[in-house]
Amino acid sequence: MNVSDRRTELNLARHAIDRRRALDAGAKYFSHNGFDGSPIAAIAREAGLSLKALYAVFPSKEDLFEAVIADRYDKHVLPLLTVDRTSLPAAERVFALVDDILAAMVADRAFMQLYSRGSAGVPAKLRTAGRDPYTPYVDAVRTHLAGVIANCPADVGTRNAHDLAVALAASLVALATDAFVPDPPRPARHVGATLRRLFGPALGLDTHHLPTD
Repeated sequence: MNVSDRRTELNLARHAIDRRRALDAGAKYFSHNGFDGSPIAAIAREAGLSLKALYAVFPSKEDLFEAVIADRYDKHVLPLLTVDRTSLPAAERVFALVDDILAAMVADRAFMQLYSRGSAGVPAKLRTAGRDPYTPYVDAVRTHLAGVIANCPADVGTRNAHDLAVALAASLVALATDAFVPDPPRPARHVGATLRRLFGPALGLDTHHLPTD
């Protein structure tokens, strides 16, 4: 390897390290303070970067915000959509995915807080440009849920499957926010049991054995 190639390799490695630092610092600030309450200079300090170094990896705070959302979904949610759960009945596959998402929220509090803010936390500049960074990931979860729900009882048609998936995803976020954002948080199993009681009957799941709290 010649000197030029080595220099290029080192620059790429430095860029990757700086990007990861910025993403983790951005996730911390955006989750706790929202977009408007997170000064870019404070994020740079948290990341151990100069402003110049941060802007070298993310040209704007909006770009960093979008990348943080994508990074957390790529890390926590999208891999769950490829897990093979075909050994379970269709309704149980639905709630197994729900339980996995809840576990990811518990494991990464910053992810949970970012998730709970949803589209209401998207900066005005991105909303004006029609760039909601949550949309593709929420749509992916809803589409996956609808596909599994469609394999539940015969009376769950395509339209009903879509409506149930939308309602289930929205309820998941609302209940998880109510449970996990406060300190101390409520156990994830309470949220999962509530979602089973609410949506299980429509999916042909026997919920009589579930606890009421």
